[in-house]
Amino acid sequence: MFKKIISIVVAITIMVYFYLSSSGKINPEQSTSFINYAAIGFTALTLIAHVIDKKISKK
Repeated sequence: MFKKIISIVVAITIMVYFYLSSSGKINPEQSTSFINYAAIGFTALTLIAHVIDKKISKK
């Protein structure tokens, strides 16, 4: 359940990022830090979702 939601959020974020970078609103110097923050955030979200899924399945 939560993993599906997160994968949708990830897909939307990637699409938004590519749109912004193609329209020139994000310059390449900023994009690397954006990608790093996004990767950290997605990893944290996935771990949280994994924990929540386990707690729900135990009930």
